[in-house]
Amino acid sequence: MNIIDRAVDLLRPFMGEDRRDTWLTLAFHAEHRDVYDDIPRRGATKDFVVACVRRQTAARSACATR
Repeated sequence: MNIIDRAVDLLRPFMGEDRRDTWLTLAFHAEHRDVYDDIPRRGATKDFVVACVRRQTAARSACATR
């Protein structure tokens, strides 16, 4: 199991469509508005979590190479 699979398994129970915006607001709205705006909120829970984790992994990798 790779890091993305592990992150998805951990986050999925907390990322129902009714909770997504709350978690994203707490995590990104104030200091990382670009990240907050970039993550789509719709879709099946697993699809949303995978997309969210991949975006964060890619963003982190881009920051590390700067």
